[in-house]
Amino acid sequence: MWYLGAGGPPGRYQSSICYASSRDGLRWNRGDFDHVTYPGAPRNNLVFRDERAPEVRRTHPMTVLLDAAEPDPARRFKFVAF
Repeated sequence: MWYLGAGGPPGRYQSSICYASSRDGLRWNRGDFDHVTYPGAPRNNLVFRDERAPEVRRTHPMTVLLDAAEPDPARRFKFVAF
């Protein structure tokens, strides 16, 4: 599951796209990646964080699509956001 996470100090609130997985849809594992740098949490479950201008919510709305026709397995999931 990809989902929207948010946090930060007042006036500098930033949104992030996070990833979690589950085998049964009840118990979730948020993962432990080092893909996106986040202060105080060098390993986290963030897959995208737009730091250009926190007041602009470029990740709203967002979704991830499966491109079954993509021959490269590493590129089959496509992220789409505003």
